[in-house]
Formats: sequence, structure tokens, C-alpha cells
Amino acid sequence: MALGPLERGSDGFWGLGDRERNPSGRHVVLLPEGFEQRHDGVRQALVPWSRFMTIHEVGPRFEGRHRIGPVVRATLRDPYEVWEARFTRHAHRYRTAHVLLLDELFVQTAEAKETARLGDPDWPAAVVERLAPQSPWTRKALRSAVAEAREA
Repeated sequence: MALGPLERGSDGFWGLGDRERNPSGRHVVLLPEGFEQRHDGVRQALVPWSRFMTIHEVGPRFEGRHRIGPVVRATLRDPYEVWEARFTRHAHRYRTAHVLLLDELFVQTAEAKETARLGDPDWPAAVVERLAPQSPWTRKALRSAVAEAREA
């Protein structure tokens, strides 16, 4: 089960990026302590959930006209900074609705100051199970679907 680039790994934790097929590639793991970046099989940096003010974008990054690849972006506190972590795409295409739902899930969870819930493997599992079959195409339907999945 997945929601765009968000997938549960064989270790039981959710993450962004294709860490099963390409464990040495870039990926981000949602641990109970926070987001952890990994690259070349090495743990890079762990950002505690308490530092996240916003998680405001999941998607490709562009520099000018050049596409860099998938990335998650956030605003952190103490000190204030923009944080981003790149990750390796899965071999399959992501459904547009899934990427939009994931982005909205991160936005709403950060706005509610509940980012630590993302590190509990069972909570994202329940939310993804509710959101994965949906394909809302209006902003209102998207927000409503995520809000209902977060509350259930």
C-alpha cells in the first residue's frame, strides 16, 4: 500500500523514496523521532518532529528549467530554516491524486502541530488505507478527504 512516494518499508516504517529496490539511493524515513535522511546506505541527518512548522511540498524540484527530482520541503524552527530532502523515485508512476493527497496530509498534519503522528507506523497506515482508493479533484474535496482520514 502506498500514497504516491510514501510507502511502508520491510522494516515497518514509512518512507519517501524507493528504499526497497534501491537501498543505497536517497530516501527519507519517518521514524518515531523524526524525518531521517539516508543516502548510499548511510544515515544522514535526523530532524526531530518538534522542529517542523510546515511540511509544504512533496514533488519534483526545479532549478530554472532543470528538473532535479523528487523532494520533500519543510520549514523548521530553532533555528528557522527551509529544509529539503531529496529521494529516489519508485519505478512506477505516482498517481496525481495520490501526490496531492500526500501533500495535503503533510500540510494538515503540520498545521495541527501533530507531525509526530507521522512517525507512528500505525497512524500513516490507517490514513493511507482510507486515502489510497480516493481520487478527489477539487481543492475542497481534497482537504475534506484528508481531514476525514486524519480524524478516523
